Amino acid sequence: IKPRLVVGSVRWVKETAATLQQRDMALAGGYTGHLGDYSTGAAQAIMPYVVGGNEVYQQQTSWPVVLEHSEVVVLWSANPLNTLKIAWNASDEQGLDYFAALRQSGKRLICIDPMRSESVDFFGDKMEWIAPHMGTDVALMLGIAHTLVENGWQDEAFLARCTTGYDRFADYLLGTTDGTAKTAEWAAEICGVSAVKIRELAEIFHHNTTMLMAGWGMQRQQFGEQMHWMIVT
Repeated sequence: IKPRLVVGSVRWVKETAATLQQRDMALAGGYTGHLGDYSTGAAQAIMPYVVGGNEVYQQQTSWPVVLEHSEVVVLWSANPLNTLKIAWNASDEQGLDYFAALRQSGKRLICIDPMRSESVDFFGDKMEWIAPHMGTDVALMLGIAHTLVENGWQDEAFLARCTTGYDRFADYLLGTTDGTAKTAEWAAEICGVSAVKIRELAEIFHHNTTMLMAGWGMQRQQFGEQMHWMIVT
């Protein structure tokens, strides 16, 4: 047994039995393998086409920036008070001190998650918990987006300068392509969050510098790539 197979996290990740087997099979010609991983299989498949990179394993917005510049922080299908204690090897629980600072920051805190998580309990009455039906995140996001467009709250200059394809998305959002406008009322029937609350979220996001912290759990399902694609949109 080579020591590097049992010592060091990088070697462990790169030289698992599955990886070595794939190398062996490749020597004999073509074979059916797999792409991605369990953690972010759907998100990492779509994100390169949306933001030009893997995104899920790339540098995220730093905590000092979040604490200094955000007015609203939203945990969307994210339970960091649990997942920050998990790692490839021994977890150093980075980030927990920042969440403690966030709890004392006075910012508006919202968690959107079908399950009441440890993170919601950690923040207590300082965090609002919104529980859509499981698997309906995209509908909720569309209802919020429609409200933004309905009120003319979208940043047209930013969309023109930094994105492509907004016109096609807007046609779908407003119902031009399929005859169904993705209104707050439409979304409410699907996700179980009231139309009043959906419109309130859109207004909050519009009037405040908002940080959306999206977890990976919601993309672990069929068509899961739509979740992260839509939250970026």
